[in-house]
Formats: sequence, structure tokens, C-alpha cells
Amino acid sequence: MDEDLSDNAVYVSQRSHYAFPHDVKVENVEGLNILHWNINGLMGKIDGVNLFLANLKQKNIQIDAILFCETLINKDSQEPLPIIGDYVSEHYIRPTNGGGISIYVLPQYKYT
Repeated sequence: MDEDLSDNAVYVSQRSHYAFPHDVKVENVEGLNILHWNINGLMGKIDGVNLFLANLKQKNIQIDAILFCETLINKDSQEPLPIIGDYVSEHYIRPTNGGGISIYVLPQYKYT
């Protein structure tokens, strides 16, 4: 994994066998590490997401919140919503094909 570490952000390019098409951006905002990922289909990439987070954890980078766009989770899906570690999640599932947003937050953070 290539990474450019600066004071404010970590940009991590995906070079794994999962071949994710977009770069991932991790920003430190007031002490919180927030990951934003245009995932283009979360359900089929959840194993890769968990591997990516494990790699970050090995580098002592804890992600406090994960924001996925373009999750493509279908309202008619019979599959359970993806679970990522101990994160609490919220999902916006569009009534039509495409789009969708999922947010995962560590449980020690309260949100509304």
C-alpha cells in the first residue's frame, strides 16, 4: 500500500488484489480519523474493507468513522447489512438502483 502521511490527512491508494477503483481518503478532523470511500458496491467488497482496516490498524491508524458512498445496497436485498468490527452503522438505501450511503462510527462516539 502506498501512502502519503502529512499533518492533516492520509491518502491511501488501493493496490490490493481486490482492485478497488477509487482512492481512499482518511482525514484527521479535530482528533478524529474519518475515512471516506466511494465504494461502488459495499456488499461485494466487505472482505476487502475489513482487510484494509486491519492493515491500517497494524500501522496504528484507528478509523473513528467510515463514510461510504455509492454503496449500491438494494432495498429488496435479502442479505443482512454489512457489519464492520464493533462499528455502529446507519444506512441510506435509495428506493431506485444506484447510490446509497453507509456510515459506520465507533460505539464510544454519540451522534444524532
